[in-house]
Amino acid sequence: MTLLSVRDLTIRYGDVAAVSGVSFDVAPGERVGIVGESGSGKTTLALALMRLLPAWARQESGEVLLDGTDLSRLPESRLRKLRGTGAGMVFQDPLTSFDPLRTLGDHLGEGLRAHGERSRHRRRDRAVEALRSVGMPAPATQLGRRPHELSGGLRQRGLIALGLANEPRLLIADEPTTALDVTIQAQIMDLFATIGEPGPREDLGLVVVSHNLGLIRQLCTRVIVMYAGRIAEDSPAEAFFAAPRHPYAIALGDATPRISAARGEVRSIPGHAVDLADPPPGCPFEPRCGWRTEACREAVPPLLSIGDGRHAACIHLDAVAAERAAPRPAAAVPPAATGGAAREPLVRASGITKTYRVRRRALRALAGVDLEIGAGETVALVGESGSGKSTLANIVLGLTAPTSGTVTVLGDNPADRRAGVRRHQRMQAVFQDPHGSLNPRLTVTDLVAEPLVNLGVGRRERRTRVAGLLAEVGLGEQLADRYPHELSGGQAQRVAIARALAAGPGLVVLDEPTASLDVSIQTHVIALLRDLQREHGLTYLFVSHDLVAVRELATRIAVMYLGRLVELAGWAEFFARPLHPYSVALLSALPRVDQAPGRSKRIVLSGEPPSPLQVPPGCPFQPRCPVARDVCATEDPPLTTVDGRAYACHFPGSLQPPPPKGTP
Repeated sequence: MTLLSVRDLTIRYGDVAAVSGVSFDVAPGERVGIVGESGSGKTTLALALMRLLPAWARQESGEVLLDGTDLSRLPESRLRKLRGTGAGMVFQDPLTSFDPLRTLGDHLGEGLRAHGERSRHRRRDRAVEALRSVGMPAPATQLGRRPHELSGGLRQRGLIALGLANEPRLLIADEPTTALDVTIQAQIMDLFATIGEPGPREDLGLVVVSHNLGLIRQLCTRVIVMYAGRIAEDSPAEAFFAAPRHPYAIALGDATPRISAARGEVRSIPGHAVDLADPPPGCPFEPRCGWRTEACREAVPPLLSIGDGRHAACIHLDAVAAERAAPRPAAAVPPAATGGAAREPLVRASGITKTYRVRRRALRALAGVDLEIGAGETVALVGESGSGKSTLANIVLGLTAPTSGTVTVLGDNPADRRAGVRRHQRMQAVFQDPHGSLNPRLTVTDLVAEPLVNLGVGRRERRTRVAGLLAEVGLGEQLADRYPHELSGGQAQRVAIARALAAGPGLVVLDEPTASLDVSIQTHVIALLRDLQREHGLTYLFVSHDLVAVRELATRIAVMYLGRLVELAGWAEFFARPLHPYSVALLSALPRVDQAPGRSKRIVLSGEPPSPLQVPPGCPFQPRCPVARDVCATEDPPLTTVDGRAYACHFPGSLQPPPPKGTP
């Protein structure tokens, strides 16, 4: 049986073909993942399935059949009836998907009323049941809340409930976990994993668009890889992750960090994604492919069956498979950083507390944090949203002052604008969104030169130093006169890094520098940061919720929860055996490429972090802790240091993740 059938679909934005000749099927109960870099056509394809494309997009050819009905030919009146009952959609950002002036109950009730539910009481009952089915705590209470009153995880659950409320046959999810913490991701993944299992959702089809191969590995039964608007490979998930066949699919897998691999084994994809306005002749991946020949430039390879339910678009599949089967040389692994602070701390934070007043109540963002960062090391701050990571980083940068406690950077108080650390720009920051942190009115040259202007560097020397910095971060001279909007995400982040290095800082604060980038670009940026640190002796404070990226770069890892430091350890010791139960849960919840799927392999924390306005008594983690005991509810454990490791737990090491059965 076929639930969704896409045939020869081509979508154009003007003269640019964003989707070209795409064909695939989705069966009832099947979970299909669509992956690829930005610009590969994933989101355009997902929107086309529901006919939600912008007005300037044009469907040039093809058809989209849902239960045999061609959605591309339906009038808008009939299409509205199918949206919600035939197919539901979950978007990436739940905050912008809801009307901020309306309650969650209003949103659910509107959808139910539009599809024929006239009874107000029935609408309320069905809305409550929809929220309960997606694991929403106290669903009746949540109906009266507006989107801004819900956490990110609860908003995403509400959006999924909205997509499922009218019991559709197909659910389309576009990056449904990108903005969520790893612990909340695990809860959403478990929710999606019920699709196709025996029960009320066993015939529901799921299409997930994501750039996170770990999520796709743990969730999907089939994988479709897109490149330049075309399908490069379409395979069952088990076969795909065991041995991808298309060179681009192989490159994506090699560019994805693995917890089980040695640091530095990740191989980045050479070059940049194809420009769809000026595609190369023949195979679109040819300019970046390690197996290319002259024949690859002659024609676009068709998507052909290669047996066992697999399809791939490459003329060299046999040669690729033979070479992949041969032993591969080991990657050059950079020297492993060890645990323990360097002898001369560059950053000293002692007893840092930060309290805000919210509606006459005290919100304690940080509670007595002690941390030292040695010269030349990378300390990563990890934890869920609201744990205090960014607040601590802002205090180190001098952007906000602590309520109590002291902090020094290079011997100066960073909040003192007269201090040398601020006056000489000896610390800099690289933020998550490069386009949002770069002045759109300045060229690349002017952006990188601006710190040098502030330091009084002469024009000739500035020109020389800017050219050297751009070369150092891997940007050519042809980009020097471009503006930020003319750069890709990876290029813009390289400009932000070059700008941060211009003043010769000793400390660089990295605030989620890879979160908004594709996995292939993430690999480039992490390797660049590692090389720059080695060459310039830089010290990094790395704020991130991506533990896989943290593992590639960090010297030590500081885990934060509700404004407290709960564990501090060297990266190798942390990943080998975390001591705090919260650290164990963070690692267990990671959607991993190198582990076979299965919910039994994860420790999924119940609920979400408590509000800093209502910190639980005793250990703040005890309401969610799987090993909490009576003492945890009454006594807050102090941060204890043993053998160079620090932890705040009454029973360190008592929780360990399930054995990774089925790990390849």
